[in-house]
Amino acid sequence: MKWKAILEDSSVSFVVRNHGYSENMAVSLAKAINDFMGFVGRSSSGEALEYVKSLDSDQLVMLFRNYLISSRERLAPKTIWNWTNALRVWLYGNSVSVDAVSKRITREFKRYVAPRAIPKLFKTRCIGKEALSGYYWQLISGLGP
Repeated sequence: MKWKAILEDSSVSFVVRNHGYSENMAVSLAKAINDFMGFVGRSSSGEALEYVKSLDSDQLVMLFRNYLISSRERLAPKTIWNWTNALRVWLYGNSVSVDAVSKRITREFKRYVAPRAIPKLFKTRCIGKEALSGYYWQLISGLGP
């Protein structure tokens, strides 16, 4: 199913209409749902939604963890983060309780997707790209501090 067809699905249009999303946000939501449908092996967003509703909270966290890990190879961390949040909104808007596992999903994102040391170095603004790449190489090769 193409992401454009997903916009017409009742579970998606309900969330878009209730939250008053812009067209760009609706497209991003549809792309996220399309990617997630491919991951869970369902042919429609309704089937994917029913599958997720059948899971308990631990299984839901494991599903998101595996989705995050598989997405690492194809998508940028920022896209994964945005799409994960869009999926949470879609699930919550369709009566799936994600509030209880939201922190755990965020922890899994930080653990498996987000780079660990690099953002802190960028925030200091005292290290250049060349020094950063050298420092990062030392860290991954085991020569760093």
